Amino acid sequence: MPVPEVPIALMIFNRPDLTEKIIEQLAKRAPPILYVIADGPRNKEEKSLCEQAREIALNPPWACEVVPFLRNENK
Repeated sequence: MPVPEVPIALMIFNRPDLTEKIIEQLAKRAPPILYVIADGPRNKEEKSLCEQAREIALNPPWACEVVPFLRNENK
């Protein structure tokens, strides 16, 4: 029985290492749509980490539609 193709919502923040691990696991199923939801950094120190996590999540290694919901400021 084939696995149904369902969209995935991925919420990320400032952990590029964990974001990469999650993307690696998602690549095994290659969902057709990936919603990336990301809050903004709380301070200058987190800005780079948030940007790294976004770069990983917004560029998955499989062909899919990526729908970003990104905040520039922390909410």
